Amino acid sequence: MLYRVFKENCNRVAKILGDREFEKDTHDITYADEFHLEGDDVCWSGDEYWNYGGHEYHSGYFPAEYLVMDDDELREIVEKENREYREAVEKRKEERKKQEKSERLELYEKLKKEFEK
Repeated sequence: MLYRVFKENCNRVAKILGDREFEKDTHDITYADEFHLEGDDVCWSGDEYWNYGGHEYHSGYFPAEYLVMDDDELREIVEKENREYREAVEKRKEERKKQEKSERLELYEKLKKEFEK
């Protein structure tokens, strides 16, 4: 009976954490169907099966304290994580853009010197 309550609560948390954007590529919790405690974390795992016969194994963990939080508290955590993730992605894009521009400018200066002779 306790395991059933534990698993139901884990499924509730997993459903909300499934909205996290940063783990979709490698640790998609929406496929979680096995849960167990390891210290202060809930470890989860599950398989994603594809229509053409393949599958991918997903696993990860979340803090056990999430089990005692209500849905609104969990959604706030997910929103904060998503916001931070989007900001980090945007920052990496801007840095990449600056780097590419710098490289193009360097090439331009090099070509300019070459053809001015």
